[in-house]
Formats: sequence, C-alpha cells, structure tokens
Amino acid sequence: MTKQASKKATQKAKGKGKGTKASA
Repeated sequence: MTKQASKKATQKAKGKGKGTKASA
C-alpha cells in the first residue's frame, strides 16, 4: 500500500465515523 492510498483510506474511515452523508 502506498502512502497516498493509506492516507485516502484514513480519510475515508474518518468520514465514515462522522457520518455516511459526509463521505458520500
């Protein structure tokens, strides 16, 4: 996994935790 990919995954996980509307 590249650094960029892991960063995006972390941001996605954070968005999911806050709410699906934010990530969608």
